[in-house]
Amino acid sequence: MSVDLTEEKHNQLLMMVCVWPLQCSTMTPSEQPKSGWNRRSVTLWCVATLLLLVLLMLARPTLHLFTTIVKDIDERQALPPNVVDDASRLNATTMHAVHRIGVDHADPELQLIELLAAARQG
Repeated sequence: MSVDLTEEKHNQLLMMVCVWPLQCSTMTPSEQPKSGWNRRSVTLWCVATLLLLVLLMLARPTLHLFTTIVKDIDERQALPPNVVDDASRLNATTMHAVHRIGVDHADPELQLIELLAAARQG
């Protein structure tokens, strides 16, 4: 059984067969369709996708920190002159006097002993 094909039909069938696998010896490289996915474009897409994922993961904690900074209000109250407090502001204590201890004192231990003795006497 022989099929009589015109030259135009033969070229169309040949083109259909050659385009599908994208590797056909009868087509020149300039005639073959380009896929558009070369190594550079794949690399760029991967990098862009990774950057987008990192930005999405960091967006929520960054937003939380930003809103905390914006809404932060200093609610500390000034202490009276005869009251001292620790850093937590939970241990306010009244004081009688403040004694400065010099750093360049010859014997700091002796200075502390004298201060404690004076405190015991009242």
